[in-house]
Parts: sequence; structure tokens; C-alpha cells
Amino acid sequence: MVNITMLQNATSMTGVVEFVNDASGGYFVALILLAFFFILFFNLRAYGTTSALAAASFPAFIISLLLKSVGMVNFSIVILFMLLTIGAVIFRWFESAD
Repeated sequence: MVNITMLQNATSMTGVVEFVNDASGGYFVALILLAFFFILFFNLRAYGTTSALAAASFPAFIISLLLKSVGMVNFSIVILFMLLTIGAVIFRWFESAD
């Protein structure tokens, strides 16, 4: 059962997002961040898949750090985007060495 008192007391869009995030168990903002990553990735695929992966994962990692600092996402989301960024950069580095 979700307590909708917090939603009734929301005075801004941030309050509504906090309510939806709490009601969904913290997955709402994580899914928005994941959608942001995929939008960036598919828009940057014209520059190559590995470059797009590296270029899309870095801003998603930075945003996940900011969202973790305000308590909107779980630390596992930060770790996911950190590993994705490191993996993409290493893969890009080995690809360019050829």
C-alpha cells in the first residue's frame, strides 16, 4: 500500500518525482537514467558503436553520481554505469590500438 499523503503535499515536480521514485522502490529515476543512456547511445551510433558506448556511458555515470548524492538512485546504479564507462573506454582503447 502506498501512502499518497506525500503526493498530496508535493508542491513541485521534484516532489512528484520523489513520490513516484519512493512508490516504485527507487526504480523510476533509474529507468529514466537508463532511457537517457540509450537515447544518447543510439544517437551517437553514427560515430561507431564503441565510441557511442563510451560517449553515452560517461554522462550517465556523472548523472548517476549526482543522483546518488541526493539519494534518488541506489549505489548499484552508480557501479553499473562506472563499470560500463570503464569497459567502454578500455574496449575503445584496444580497438584504436589496431
